[in-house]
Amino acid sequence: MFDLIFDKAIGSLPYSWIIGGSALTKKGDLPRPLVMRVEILLKKPEVYEVLERRLNQHRLVRATVFNLALMSLSALVFFIVQMDFSIRLLIVFVFLSLMFLGLTLFTGRRSAETLYFEMLQAYKAINPASKSQ
Repeated sequence: MFDLIFDKAIGSLPYSWIIGGSALTKKGDLPRPLVMRVEILLKKPEVYEVLERRLNQHRLVRATVFNLALMSLSALVFFIVQMDFSIRLLIVFVFLSLMFLGLTLFTGRRSAETLYFEMLQAYKAINPASKSQ
């Protein structure tokens, strides 16, 4: 349940935040990614289907990493309650939290960059006038 909420929240953010830089998302006068997706759907539905499968893979990776982080935190809280508080468990908690946060940001950013690149190339192939930009 949390991964669905997390995925919708992340999916509603601008691509520049997800990718981590505005240089990738603003190239000349190209439209926003959502506009590109709709235009690809209208002109080449088979290409859109491929891009949609890639987007679903991206969402699955994002949700899996988020679920893993939630499971590790839940397990840690369980162990802290069962075995009393110790500094060692706190250190493990901080380490796992940082590790999963880094993994989430790394995999999400790389996957979003790849998705945006593929969509941009498909858009440019469909619209020859945009190749010069």
